[in-house]
Amino acid sequence: PGRMRAVLGLVLALASLVGLYTMVQAAGHDPFQWRREALYAGAYVRPFATLGHPNLLGVLTAAAAPIALALAVACPRGAWPWLHGGAAALLLMATVLTFSRAAWLGIAVGLTVAASLALRERGRVRIVPRALVAAVVAVMVAAVAMALAGWGGLLARRFAELLTGGGG
Repeated sequence: PGRMRAVLGLVLALASLVGLYTMVQAAGHDPFQWRREALYAGAYVRPFATLGHPNLLGVLTAAAAPIALALAVACPRGAWPWLHGGAAALLLMATVLTFSRAAWLGIAVGLTVAASLALRERGRVRIVPRALVAAVVAVMVAAVAMALAGWGGLLARRFAELLTGGGG
């Protein structure tokens, strides 16, 4: 178990670096000139970090975020839960910003299953109100930040495409 936690920690550290680079790219401050082909609505350049395509980035971040959440829930002491929780939030935001609908579905299922299994591992099936409030506040802060950054309308449009099946 100790070695497994170390490997998962390394995976999360590297995925978090990719998530940070995604934020830089999404904000329009990419230090490199890339051949930008993954546009949405003709103007939004979907971030891809260094993975070549936003859908591939979405696969990575959607897979890593549930790992971070599970470790945050399963390890209740010290600074690690906050670090893992921060990584989960960062990777969730990176997944959303890829505009990859399949990654959105994957992360929704992954986070639900990871949280359920981690709570079961801890021997708790009930939700702690303080943790629930913290999770809701974190999601609301991320949503407001994305809306203020100008992504709100685009995200709503892309989410509507998820439900209607349009957009390619």
